[in-house]
This record gives sequence, structure tokens and C-alpha cells, in this order.
Amino acid sequence: MSMLSEDTDVKLHIGGELRQIHPETETIIDVFNEIGEDGVPVKRLVHGNRRLQPEPAVEREVARAKARDHEFHSIDAFCAYLSRECETLSSLVLADVDSERMRATLDESDESDREFVQFVATTHPLFRPWLGLVDTSTPVLDFALFAMRYRSAIIQPDGRELALTFSQIKSSKTITKKSGVGAKTLNGVMVETVIGSERHEVAVELPERMTICVPLFLDTDPVEVNLDLLVTDTPNGIVVFVAAPSLQEAKFQAFGQFVETVRKQTELLVGFGRVRERDWNLIR
Repeated sequence: MSMLSEDTDVKLHIGGELRQIHPETETIIDVFNEIGEDGVPVKRLVHGNRRLQPEPAVEREVARAKARDHEFHSIDAFCAYLSRECETLSSLVLADVDSERMRATLDESDESDREFVQFVATTHPLFRPWLGLVDTSTPVLDFALFAMRYRSAIIQPDGRELALTFSQIKSSKTITKKSGVGAKTLNGVMVETVIGSERHEVAVELPERMTICVPLFLDTDPVEVNLDLLVTDTPNGIVVFVAAPSLQEAKFQAFGQFVETVRKQTELLVGFGRVRERDWNLIR
């Protein structure tokens, strides 16, 4: 400790009075204004050492792995992954028939980080050609060739006879369309051919519907789909319009097989619907 008079203008050299600084320590110098015993103001200089507190360790920022959003095309692999990663009581699987997808939330109760995994149904190769035919107009000869090529999928009427029937319409010289109401009316066409010098008219009854039986998706059983046939004459020739009013019902039936498979293999909560997300609205 050193005592200095307030009126003394002297440079204080305290280097010799300070102890050598040791590692992990620091020197402290404090100056106090005090009144001496004789009533004269003096300054009291106090110096010392104290140990430094260790600096907190700086943690290196670690890059976070990207969020996962796996997409499965195999229902068995999808179920195996859910069984391994999901919490049975806090996971949810929703199936959406329109988008042909199933989406799973691995931990629905997690408030900060939720992982989604989805299954996307794959159209079966046997059904893909028929799907391209639905809701389109096809020239009658092209339709006859299509029916002949894929006749194994047609269960009603006979696929070969159906193809031959429509091929006759294209090969005819003159065609008269017949339609009406009642028991004695004919829904079809009248085909007129010329053999030598004689004309012959043959009535051809056209089927208004045919039924195919194919699996709609991979890993599903075959289902029956009814296709309505409308034959009409256009400026570009006779065409066949194909409609499938029961296709949505058949898809629902086929997709239900996926839902049952997930229920049996995972024991999770599975239902039909869509996963929705929105921001929280805080009420203060």
C-alpha cells in the first residue's frame, strides 16, 4: 500500500512494487480517497493479484443433418421402416386415395422436429395401358387393335369377339347408326357391304360396356373395372369414347389393401385422410 498527497504532482512508478504476474492471474490496482489523521486528504493505493476464472469453452457449431422425407414404392419396405422408427402411441398414418399416397408422421407429439415418410403407389403395368384409354376418344380401328392386344384382361364380353366386332365397323363401306327406345330397337350399327353386284346389310350389335380384371397397383390383387363404350361418328371418322365410372371405387378398394397391410404389420393408427400443417395462433 502507498500513500500519496493530493497536492503532490509526482509520477508514481509502481513497477517495482507489483509482484510478478503469474499465469492465470491478473493484477488489481485500486485508488481510494481518504482523510488522514491530521485532516489532510490523501490517496491510498492498493494493489494485488487474483486468479482468473477460466473462460467458458467455445463449442464448435455442428452442421445439422437435413430433414428426411423418404418416399417408398414398396408397401413391405414402408411397413418395415415404420415398425423400426415409429412410436406406436404417438405416430399417425393417413392414406389419400386421390393422390395415391400414404403419409406417416413418425412422432406426432414432437413439438420441434417432426419427420414425415410417405408411400407412393405404383400403377401396375397391366393397368397402365387401360388408364391411358379412359376418358379419351379412340379411332374405331385403333380401339379394335387395342382390344385384340390386351384381350387377356377383358372378362366380359369375350375379348377376341369384341375386337372382331369393332374391326368390322371400320372395314365396312357404308355404316348406318341405329338407336332407339323399346324392346325391339337396335343399339348398334347397320353395316352395308357389296359382294359382286349384290348389297347386303348386316346388323352389328355393339356392346355398351366391357369389364376388365387387372391389379391397379403393384402389390395388390386384381379388381374388376367396368368401362362404358360410346361409339359416335365424327368428321374425322367413327371413334370410341371410353368412360370408367367405377374406377374411383375400384381404386378405393385396391388402396384399402395397402391400409390393411400397414395396420397388420405395424399396429399403428392408420386411416383415410391427409396430413395438414398450420402455424400456431397464440392467445395472450
